[in-house]
Amino acid sequence: MRTLVRKSAVKAALTSLAVAAASLWSAAALAEVTVMKGDNWEFYTTGRINGFASYGFGDANPIASPLDPNEQIVRGGGLDVGVDSMPKMDANGNIVQGTFQSLRIRSGFVPNVLSFGLRRKLSDYTTMTIHVSIWATIESEAQRKTRQIDLSGQEGWVSVEGRWGSVLVGRALDLFSRGATQNDFLYLHGYGVGFPGNIDNHGPTSGFLGYGVLAAFFSPGITYATPSSFPLQLTVGVYDPTPLPAATRPRGSRVPRPSSPTISTAGRSRCTCSRTASTRASTGPG
Repeated sequence: MRTLVRKSAVKAALTSLAVAAASLWSAAALAEVTVMKGDNWEFYTTGRINGFASYGFGDANPIASPLDPNEQIVRGGGLDVGVDSMPKMDANGNIVQGTFQSLRIRSGFVPNVLSFGLRRKLSDYTTMTIHVSIWATIESEAQRKTRQIDLSGQEGWVSVEGRWGSVLVGRALDLFSRGATQNDFLYLHGYGVGFPGNIDNHGPTSGFLGYGVLAAFFSPGITYATPSSFPLQLTVGVYDPTPLPAATRPRGSRVPRPSSPTISTAGRSRCTCSRTASTRASTGPG
């Protein structure tokens, strides 16, 4: 028996074109729209709608050689082309590795987002914010048009911010690898597709995550951040424990998992924890 690792020369020409834009803001995007406002409170909304056309082509996934029925193909990186594979036959009528072509209309790195929030001033220097964000892709699972699009309650949190810093409680983008995920969003794929994962899957896509960059996820937790006016901002958090795959022991954490990054806020763009995921960014040291 032979075991071979074959590298499929999957060449992908992915051309992405934004075919729809958010209707809630103009070129100065990522802004909130005030729905109602009182003396000490404000109800706002924000969001985005987008779609991308992507086209991929290249070699399909390798298959065992017809000359060696015991050959095993060890899966590596690249795309699982699924139903878009087009088999070929050699001169002897044996099925050999073919090619693939795929045209998709899909969501990008960030899907459709609709967010609502309530902001209230508790004092001259203290503000409370309640924020809820709902995500949904434009494509259905396995490209089956009859399957329902699932809505995801990605964010739901309350924060209190003052001169002493801020405390956030609820579901928001967690701190583990948050900086790398934010950089991918801000500078590469905030309005793009990036690596789609498998050809026939439904989004959101992976952007640049998985290529040496680990992903941050939305998790329930409690975080404290030092004031954003400081040159360095320290954020510490405690999150709901996460179970590990069955093949790994122990299978889960027995205590909440702590996390803590440090972010420089002096003289350059800064993106807050949960607002990045809902496509809102704050700039400058404050």
